[in-house]
Amino acid sequence: MKYVTKDFEEDGDDEVKSVFGPLIAIGVATYITADIVLAIFDYVVKALLVCLAIDMDMHDGEIRFGPETFDQKVQKVKGQTFKSSRQVNSAETNEMV
Repeated sequence: MKYVTKDFEEDGDDEVKSVFGPLIAIGVATYITADIVLAIFDYVVKALLVCLAIDMDMHDGEIRFGPETFDQKVQKVKGQTFKSSRQVNSAETNEMV
C-alpha cells in the first residue's frame, strides 16, 4: 500500500503526495461492507417472507404466528383491515368457557 499512497524521493520524505490511493482503498472497503450488510438484510427479508407464506399456507390464509406488528404491516400492504386471528381465537375460547 505504501507504493500506492506515497511518492518516494531520495531524501526520504514520508509525506503523502496523492489522495487517490487512500480514496480507492476506502471506496473498496466501503463497497464490501455495504454489500455484506445488504446481503444479510436480503436473507432476513426472504426468510421472513418464507415463514409468512408457510404460516398462511398451513392456516388457510390466516396469519397465526409471529409478532402482531408484522401481521399489521402485512395486512396494510395487502390493503386489508387488520383482524388478528389470535384475538379471534382467544375470543372464541372465552365464549366457549
